[in-house]
Amino acid sequence: MGFWTDATLQDPKRAYRFLVTIGTMENGAQWYAKAVTKPSFTIGSTEHKFLNHTFHYPTRTEWEEITVTLVDPVTPDAANSTLAIVKASGYDPSLLTAADYGTTTSKAAAVSALGGVKIEQIDSNSNPIETWTLWNAFLTGVKFADLAYDSDDMSTIELKMRYDWAYLETTTASMVGPITNEIVGTNATMESNEYFKP
Repeated sequence: MGFWTDATLQDPKRAYRFLVTIGTMENGAQWYAKAVTKPSFTIGSTEHKFLNHTFHYPTRTEWEEITVTLVDPVTPDAANSTLAIVKASGYDPSLLTAADYGTTTSKAAAVSALGGVKIEQIDSNSNPIETWTLWNAFLTGVKFADLAYDSDDMSTIELKMRYDWAYLETTTASMVGPITNEIVGTNATMESNEYFKP
């Protein structure tokens, strides 16, 4: 039965019901995160040609970057927190002197500086119904909003993040048919509601 025909069923997931947590930012950046792209991935393919036939084979799976948009409040100062993360990742040009080559960014430092990233979709009672955790996430880009006299918009910061993969936890297991090459009518409960969790 569809959710639109039975008012007792739980609402479908809504795009505005979400929380983002960035581990090392004050309050996890939860209340000033404005928007976020959910994890996505691309499965590559390679082809084999034989006479006038072409056959395709799956290859590597690559997870795409995500973008988190923060409103930049004064307290806490999101711009300050962002540059503190960059500095803790190993980038600090102020250390570069004739006698000292300074530091360079390492993956361990960059991942630690961000402190973990979690994206939760919540229900009407603020209970998590879908949780994505980014594995080994680190910053790959920062864009501060433009300024203009004719704009009343709040200043924002866009953070781009790369990660090795994301794992998903949901509140319930899904009902799916047996895995075959055809869509079948028989339903079977999946054994787990967690995917890719290390």
